Amino acid sequence: MIYALHGVIDKLSATEMGHRNLVQTDVLKSFLVENRDAIGTTKEVIAGEKEFAFTIDDSTKSSFDAAVLFAELNMPCIWFVNGCNVVENKPYSFAYLNELMNRCVDSIVFNGRTINLDCFSAKKRVRKDIKEYMHLNFPKEELRLSYLKEMIDVNNIQGFEIPKYSQHITLDDITSLKDCSVHVMNHLWEHNFTDLDDVEILKDNIKKGKEWLQTYFDYPINEHAL
Repeated sequence: MIYALHGVIDKLSATEMGHRNLVQTDVLKSFLVENRDAIGTTKEVIAGEKEFAFTIDDSTKSSFDAAVLFAELNMPCIWFVNGCNVVENKPYSFAYLNELMNRCVDSIVFNGRTINLDCFSAKKRVRKDIKEYMHLNFPKEELRLSYLKEMIDVNNIQGFEIPKYSQHITLDDITSLKDCSVHVMNHLWEHNFTDLDDVEILKDNIKKGKEWLQTYFDYPINEHAL
């Protein structure tokens, strides 16, 4: 079994949109400690030599905190990062989308329509619709961020700020994990799901992320999360 984490949070909320793919820190730590002998690398799990392996996606603070936990326990893990967010000091559009859904309590204005948000499942459905709309209409993160900022204004949200756990990390955060049990690998240069529609653009995105990471690590950057 290979677990794909997106990060940890000290106190998990069942109703905060950005917590959907996170694990509570103490719960993960207990599992790792209790199952230490069964946890290995992805290659060991594929070969049937170990029962569990872990990967972490994205260059967020919560993903970094998860990677640090594995490093402190001296346990193997792969952390897949997006170099673009680090180098260009740019937040993820999904972080904006998650916080937008958090801040719209009862309803949301989406493309001129007011949609009721009477429960968490309704918020998840609307989030899916917005994500699919952006996929079809905005091929780059800059365009998606611009669109979401317009939605924030349309919904009259004041003092908008994404929470710390979903903010992007720094190069120092990444390189602090050199020579430890965590291997940093490539989650594409840019977190751009529309690349899956164009093979050549996707290859370029993989190549750029790989070459950037190879500058900082002395092991082969040969695993990529798409």
